[in-house]
Amino acid sequence: MLEEITSRYFTDFNGRFKARLAAVTPAFMPVATHELTGISARYECRIKVEYHKDAMGLIEEGMLIAVRNFKSNSKDHRYSLMVISRVWPEHYGLKGLSEHSYYPMQFEIIQQSVKDWDTSDKSTMMVQISALPINYDLILNDSAEPKYEKGFTYPVIAAEAQILSRDMISHMYNQRILAKLGFNPKTTTSDAYKDPRIGTIQMFESMEEKIPIYLDFEAMVRYHFGIFAFTGAGKSNLLSNVLRRLLIHQPEVKVIVFDISSEYPFLLMDLFAEDKISSKIILENPVTNAEQFYASVVKPREYEDDDRVRKVFDKIFGQKKITYYLKPESKIPTFGDILDELNRQRNESLDKPHYVNALDRIRQELVDYKAGHEVTDSRPIDEDFIKQLDEWGRTAIDEFKISDRSGVYAWATSRLTLLDNLKRAEKEKRTTGGLDIQGIRDLVEKESRLTCISISDPYVIKELVVDLAREFLQRRKRSFKV
Repeated sequence: MLEEITSRYFTDFNGRFKARLAAVTPAFMPVATHELTGISARYECRIKVEYHKDAMGLIEEGMLIAVRNFKSNSKDHRYSLMVISRVWPEHYGLKGLSEHSYYPMQFEIIQQSVKDWDTSDKSTMMVQISALPINYDLILNDSAEPKYEKGFTYPVIAAEAQILSRDMISHMYNQRILAKLGFNPKTTTSDAYKDPRIGTIQMFESMEEKIPIYLDFEAMVRYHFGIFAFTGAGKSNLLSNVLRRLLIHQPEVKVIVFDISSEYPFLLMDLFAEDKISSKIILENPVTNAEQFYASVVKPREYEDDDRVRKVFDKIFGQKKITYYLKPESKIPTFGDILDELNRQRNESLDKPHYVNALDRIRQELVDYKAGHEVTDSRPIDEDFIKQLDEWGRTAIDEFKISDRSGVYAWATSRLTLLDNLKRAEKEKRTTGGLDIQGIRDLVEKESRLTCISISDPYVIKELVVDLAREFLQRRKRSFKV
């Protein structure tokens, strides 16, 4: 049983890796977070490896090592998992070299040791590994797939240390997600249309076939996620990779990118150029030709004069996937604005109960209208609503005998003037083109699966984020949809 487990889940690189746990050192302060794993640990483990001339080319930082722990028994073979944080070779002759020795003798000993590294002399050399527990136990038995249990179990000192195999690592990261995706790759490829992987795990770099990494797209869309790293670490590239796979392999998903740096038209240009994916790029200002579009997008320095990129941008422009944001010169109130005006009028009229009753009547009519027409506070009002609002106002004025010299009377009987705002806004749209906030909403709801809003003005894009997010979130909650 033990030999079968060893061959099935671990690798010894064809007999070139034999190691044992030499020491577990408690850390009085948690060891610093490891850059490859993102974990910190209360213990540091020292592993000694028999020297083989290929060992330093096979062992890598970030690999996972399993060591039998004290919870292991005849039924369940339990292993403490740890990640390799450092690897270094040691030479017995060099360890005994004193800094106070005669200098020519030091150089002679160093020079003579060079040829030793090309042998597999276990009596002279050794490989040392420093590893950090990842606070998970690996449980192996006859009856089921490998299990993983959270928590730290003290490993057995001097027990054999074994590296998890490539297939085992792939199983750990991907088995549950691949079953959910319904994807069973026989081979892995970087082609996004053939394989939904987002990249490969930085492990077993000496092997030709890499370990792919997959994401649970449904969980990402259903919940929040964030990508954090230093400048230049690849946040935008990773996100574009994720969005590319998400749009290709999840056909019901729609994506809006708020792009303050104007870089995503380049990073996702293959999707924008794809006829089968409905998409739109909304720029800050209108462009009249493909060259202007090309100049307005931020590109890596090495691609600034690349003719291949120009051809793709020409194709995107030719497909009429470029428009711009039409900043409203004539403000059209939203349903939320009308509610705010009613609340303000009410607060100013608290000493006149019949004024309050009239305003409450109008407000109730408005709330009922919103519910019946399924509109949100952020939706701009339209002509039909303005006419209804005027009718509600005049009816309430008559019913509650509001003075014609009051502010409430002036507000309630002047609602038809809002039609002038609508006409001016429509005229601006017809003469200048572009998309206003309502046009963007309609675009996302009806046709576009990928909408990139590339606007550098932080105030303008902030307003769009707030309005669109509020609109779509309220609609999602009302219809119980994701």
